[in-house]
Amino acid sequence: MKKNRRMQASAFICRGAVTPLLIFAFASRILVHAQTGGSGEPQVITSGRPLDLAADLLQGRYGKPVTYEDPIWMWGGDVEPNARGNALWPRDRSFSLPVETRLDQAQIDDAALLGKVLQAYHQQTDGPVFRIAQSRWGLHILPAQARNGAGQFVSVKSMLDAHIDVPVANRTPFGHFQAICAAVTDSVGIKLEPFSPSLNRLFAPNGIRPPKVLTDKDEEQISFAWGATGLIAREAVISLLDQSSTTLTWKVLCQAGEVSCVFSLMPIQLTVVGAGREMIKKSLSYDRCVKCPQLPK
Repeated sequence: MKKNRRMQASAFICRGAVTPLLIFAFASRILVHAQTGGSGEPQVITSGRPLDLAADLLQGRYGKPVTYEDPIWMWGGDVEPNARGNALWPRDRSFSLPVETRLDQAQIDDAALLGKVLQAYHQQTDGPVFRIAQSRWGLHILPAQARNGAGQFVSVKSMLDAHIDVPVANRTPFGHFQAICAAVTDSVGIKLEPFSPSLNRLFAPNGIRPPKVLTDKDEEQISFAWGATGLIAREAVISLLDQSSTTLTWKVLCQAGEVSCVFSLMPIQLTVVGAGREMIKKSLSYDRCVKCPQLPK
């Protein structure tokens, strides 16, 4: 079964290696091509992943995770060559955000607002269909339907809907993250690569904020026992993040034409008003711990 899924996905269009850095750079290069209102908030999003940017917008306002997870891009009509013509990106789609997303509007419950955003996206685009899930960690934008290789809509699930088992072991936070991704890869048959260069520092395990470069002794001090049995991968991630000193959010981005996805864990980028009334981004870090000391020198 896993072999058939690999063959079906790899029969797509593009070949060539993809790295976590490449996909993460792609995520960073997507811009909001927007018409703006008086509040300066974007009113139109144009992107290969417009709901990914909508998630960033909402979690930046509420300081609560709004995660995004890609479908597997199977249909050639959903993708287009990048500027260099050496890779395929999800094709740009545009939709107008509901008026409630403007900062000068009365704020409503974030789950209700996300529902309005998804409704607008589905009414105005022909892209994949998404659904909303809610957990104790936050809100999650998940794929529900996507086109197969023949261009027909079929029901789909996210990579993180896979049931996994991760043996209990003593690992660093990033080691646990790697174990989750390996378990998903084994369950689904599609490679899920972990990407979170600062996870150990943001996690600050055992009340310790480690240095960027870890020695063997450092790794021992920030390692702790954790595992998951019989959980879907998303629940396992939340179980792990319960022990984090930083409220982390995530994206699962799948490379068009490749049988691989990248799972990125990152801090929330809050939208705040600067001294000149401009909107700026501020990373939300160490919000879940009273004190996160450095390792002794």
